[in-house]
Amino acid sequence: MLPHRIRLRGPWELTRLVRADGSDANLPPLTAHMPALWRDCGLVDFTGRVRHVRRFGLPRRLDEFERVWLTFAALAGRSEIWLNGKLLGKWPDRSTPFEIEITAKLHERNELRIDIESEQSGGGMPGEAALEIRGRAWLTDLTAEIHDERLRVCGTVRGRAEEPLDLYAILDRSTVIQARVEASESGRPFEFVSESMVPEGAISAVKIELVSGSNIWHSAEMALTGR
Repeated sequence: MLPHRIRLRGPWELTRLVRADGSDANLPPLTAHMPALWRDCGLVDFTGRVRHVRRFGLPRRLDEFERVWLTFAALAGRSEIWLNGKLLGKWPDRSTPFEIEITAKLHERNELRIDIESEQSGGGMPGEAALEIRGRAWLTDLTAEIHDERLRVCGTVRGRAEEPLDLYAILDRSTVIQARVEASESGRPFEFVSESMVPEGAISAVKIELVSGSNIWHSAEMALTGR
């Protein structure tokens, strides 16, 4: 079921490269699990640049419509991110969550390298790093509520698709919304309301599916509000 998330928690190899004063650290590497700040990994007083390395295999054989994204919840410090020796990008200190598609850059065996530089002891990776397998298009900002006794579903379709996609909202195994949506890389918002009234009862969640032909590109179960 997509999206499928693989957390890159550990082991990470941390190597202190340069101190904040510019001198070489000349210290042996240590092993740690992420997310964590340096002070949580035994680097209580260290400031400067630290290299974080995580090795991993190819997640699995991907279907034609699947893509792999590298996601970060947060990095504390000025950061450079490298995959298999190629620079993916640079990010400023205390960057907000961000993500990069890496499908074409993956090998059977991979090395992710993050160089983080901080003049404060609070440097490190306080947010989770993960691989996320998605369809070529996916859903974000999903909400679902009962409004005037009808189901209202809102969200955004991001990514790429050559043709419109089918969106389904399913309550208690019954499809109450079926609509066509289009994707864009910047995101295309949608809002749909069911034609029929939702009967009162114990239903507390709705399943949202984004479908291309016979393939489900995104599936999410949302808690209902407004009851």
